[in-house]
Amino acid sequence: MTKSKSKSHRKVVSQWDEYFGTGDLQAWQQLMDDLGIPGTFRSKTQCRKALRNVWVNIVDFLHDVREGRQPHLFESQAELGRYTRKHKKFYPKREIPKDSPLKSLLAMVRSY
Repeated sequence: MTKSKSKSHRKVVSQWDEYFGTGDLQAWQQLMDDLGIPGTFRSKTQCRKALRNVWVNIVDFLHDVREGRQPHLFESQAELGRYTRKHKKFYPKREIPKDSPLKSLLAMVRSY
């Protein structure tokens, strides 16, 4: 891994950690709200289920949330994968915390 790639990976990991905090239910609910997913989510499990078909680039998501914009959701896993590769906007999979929603949001992009 190059120095600049390593630095950008550390930056996005730090931004995610700052955004998601300890990962309590309130953080999950805020994620659902920021993604624009309608509904009332009373558990992390309900949130995880709702994220199964949500396709968002994490780098862009974090930027959009900071800017107060609605994040762009992709139509499909394939579309997200193509976009992520083309623009080289990756979240380092090795840095995904246990029980993080990133596991759901990033799980399938790896095949592209």
